[in-house]
Amino acid sequence: GQSPFLKKHRWAMVNLKHLKLPLISDFKSMGWQGGHVPSSISNASFQYQRNEERPAVGKLKFYRDDRENKPHMVALLFILDSDFQYAGFIARYLKRNRQGSLEAFGAGFYTDSENQSVRGVAESALNFLDEVVYKPLNIRKEKILADMVGRYLWAKLNFEFDPSKYYWDGPRFESELVRPIQMLQANLREFLKLHRIKVSDLQLRIPGKEIHSLRRIVEIRTPFEVAHLHHKNDLNVTILARISDSCSQEMSLPIGKAFLLSDYQVQDGTPFICSPMGTRFSKSAMPKWYGVRDIEAQP
Repeated sequence: GQSPFLKKHRWAMVNLKHLKLPLISDFKSMGWQGGHVPSSISNASFQYQRNEERPAVGKLKFYRDDRENKPHMVALLFILDSDFQYAGFIARYLKRNRQGSLEAFGAGFYTDSENQSVRGVAESALNFLDEVVYKPLNIRKEKILADMVGRYLWAKLNFEFDPSKYYWDGPRFESELVRPIQMLQANLREFLKLHRIKVSDLQLRIPGKEIHSLRRIVEIRTPFEVAHLHHKNDLNVTILARISDSCSQEMSLPIGKAFLLSDYQVQDGTPFICSPMGTRFSKSAMPKWYGVRDIEAQP
């Protein structure tokens, strides 16, 4: 029988068949050829190896989506494990912005969390998309909506807040607008208070940099920094982690990771913030957040 992961996430392929999105083999049909797209781009692949096992493989396919006024592409990277079985995917919409430039938008990223051969594949997948897709097509920005485990994953991979998105400090349209960085600092402050942790107990441990001891919350300005927050005595925090729509799980984690993965559901009668879409989230956890990263131009 199929694993629970396969049953839940095979929709990536099923939806494409249902929508009857055609495969793209000729970029000229999209008017995006630009003279810099390698002919092999539509069938490119990469390998990812964690240990001595056979490598996992990512296979790239492009689909054309005409459901909007302007056609756009769906770049779908199928991830196959070391036994060549389907173990996940990363999907990106490639659309033109108002200025006519192409941008990439996150449309889903899932891997089988129990499959050891694909654990940690996200960074390799992004590097692959950078080199094989984004740079040849002159895509300079990638945008995502970070949710569930993605709240930590995309923070760790250095996505920054999308500055065009705001939150409401209470009911939508009835409260003060706050910038994402203000939300981050306020919610982190409440999380620390909830778990009786002093700001002075926190250290910022970014690989390749000196350990920085915090004095004030305002020193933390990005999700990436939060992902590298630790207790000075290496104490963990036990939380109920929101890891999927249907699953919350008790975990003992470093402080920053614990905050980013905490269950953000609002309990009756407790304060909340509202996302740009009006969804209510707890004020002591990281809510869904909109992220963006810049992509270096092709030399």
